[in-house]
Amino acid sequence: MTNDKNERDFRDSATVFTDDEVERFARENGVAADEVRILIEQYGNERVFLVQAAKDLRERSSEREAADQVTREARQQQARFHLDKPTDGNG
Repeated sequence: MTNDKNERDFRDSATVFTDDEVERFARENGVAADEVRILIEQYGNERVFLVQAAKDLRERSSEREAADQVTREARQQQARFHLDKPTDGNG
């Protein structure tokens, strides 16, 4: 890239390809750069498709996070139940 502001970079802004573009796209869309690379392999490098795929990925991640939280809470309640359970004296 040049320092001259009058010279244009003629890369296609509708695609995501270079490492810098992947990093920037990841930050802008709230996903990890490695996930963006996987999305590019799956969907190609058209920005419009990648934005939707990143959105879907974030939604799935938040749903998975919520399910994991429910599981953790259930396990904690189960552990408390076992700890509070009286022994029968045969132990």
